[in-house]
Amino acid sequence: VAAPAPLGQALLELGAKTAVVVSSQDDSGARAALCEALALRTGGTVLSTQALAAAEMASSSEEGRQMQALQSSGKIVPAPMMVKLLLRAMGSCPAPYVLSDFPRMAAQLKQLEASVGSVACFVQLPGALDRPVEAMVSRLREGGRVHQLAAADATEAAAVLQRVGVWAGGGPPSGPRS
Repeated sequence: VAAPAPLGQALLELGAKTAVVVSSQDDSGARAALCEALALRTGGTVLSTQALAAAEMASSSEEGRQMQALQSSGKIVPAPMMVKLLLRAMGSCPAPYVLSDFPRMAAQLKQLEASVGSVACFVQLPGALDRPVEAMVSRLREGGRVHQLAAADATEAAAVLQRVGVWAGGGPPSGPRS
């Protein structure tokens, strides 16, 4: 029996179980619906940094108070804080992880991949992307990690996750989690 991988290595393997769904801001409803359907189909978890940050701020933790102060002063919550929330959620929720609203630019992707390793794939919904998202995605297309969908179809998206090894296939082990 092999010894368990050190925690750092285990964290760097989370990226292999992660898919990011990207679309324009105008398509956020379609993106959210696809993410939920994809999590249901795969038995995985939708992780929304907006929802995680809101829960953290409601918890009155020190980190939540810091986030609240940033938002109150009109600043955005920095990527390292968001990545920390994602890592905590990944530690307590089943894979595959479907990220619905993060990363939205190349710098955020760099922060995420520094913590979890290379994200397995990006599922792109039809339509024009916002400029920062397009800049991030255009670099990733060359590496073959972006998969364009013809429509917001969970069956097609699940096939992509299976093809790239994020999800082994078959039915979900249990109900949806988000």
